[in-house]
Amino acid sequence: MDEDEVIGANLRRYRTDRGITQAKFAMALMSNGVDGMYPQTIQKIERGQRPLRFFEGLVAARVLDVKPEALYDLDPEADVDRDAAKLARNITYAVEAYEAAGDGLNDICNEAEEFLRDASDLNAASRRWIENALNEARPSRKPDSADVGPSDPEPPAPKEN
Repeated sequence: MDEDEVIGANLRRYRTDRGITQAKFAMALMSNGVDGMYPQTIQKIERGQRPLRFFEGLVAARVLDVKPEALYDLDPEADVDRDAAKLARNITYAVEAYEAAGDGLNDICNEAEEFLRDASDLNAASRRWIENALNEARPSRKPDSADVGPSDPEPPAPKEN
């Protein structure tokens, strides 16, 4: 790919990622001072058949809410690496949040179980309500250390001959 094709591909990627049609993008550029920008012009730029001029790139970057250098990035694989790193960080944050939520759910379940044991005067409907909620929560609940038996069960005794 030559430079104009790479720049055009960058422009197309940022435009389509934002769900903007070529027609709406051309209108946005013209309303921001870029004369003669039509959908056909956008199409030619994105195909690398016409260069993206400096002023057009500045306005396009503003419309797409990206840094101008992102449009002129001639190493799109570097973007993929940055995107992969960002995605990996987001997964890590999501896992941490999921684990924290699981710990919170576990604490609430333990509190509810203790409440059920101690509340002898609790009416049957309220008791069923709490028990049903606990049953829904248990599949995703981490076992408490008190709920867990030995980690390695004892092997069966050898049979005598």
